[in-house]
Amino acid sequence: MSRYNLKSFEGDAESQALRLAVTCESLARIMKITFELTGKIDSIVLPPQGLTSEFRDHLWQKTCFELFLSSVGRDSYLEWNFSSEGHWACYSFANYRKPAEPFKIFSAPNLLRAEHRDGRFRFEVELMLPHGLSEANLEMGLAAVLEHKSKRLSHWAVAHPVEKPDFHLRSGFQSRLSSTTR
Repeated sequence: MSRYNLKSFEGDAESQALRLAVTCESLARIMKITFELTGKIDSIVLPPQGLTSEFRDHLWQKTCFELFLSSVGRDSYLEWNFSSEGHWACYSFANYRKPAEPFKIFSAPNLLRAEHRDGRFRFEVELMLPHGLSEANLEMGLAAVLEHKSKRLSHWAVAHPVEKPDFHLRSGFQSRLSSTTR
């Protein structure tokens, strides 16, 4: 299991009162990602867990959690967006922000839990790694967009390599996936 701390791009006092950590693990081609938000989370819009899982575009306009995946040395990558409401999206790119041929999801992500309790928000999702992505050689970009009750958005990632939030930059794919064996 690998654990990463995400940092707010904005770095303002409201964001500094929050902590966002992500854990990732895989077994065979199943990947489990857990986002855990702590601190003054009452300032964040956190929708309750939805009952159905469905594709939805533009999740980044509200609170959503994001995962970017690519094999080391390849220009192409996938972007996954997840909402605790049960919505998700997956996009395929040939290289930086250039959409690839239509990407067919062979298995929708599985929302395991979205729990808001005791000053903590925990969101867990599980997905099947597509064929062609080897977990042993996987680069990840972990990110989140948080909607504050004041209606502003904050942008979180392991690294912010340029002067504006841009989760698509490969220099931001600074995380590696570790396998779990059973």
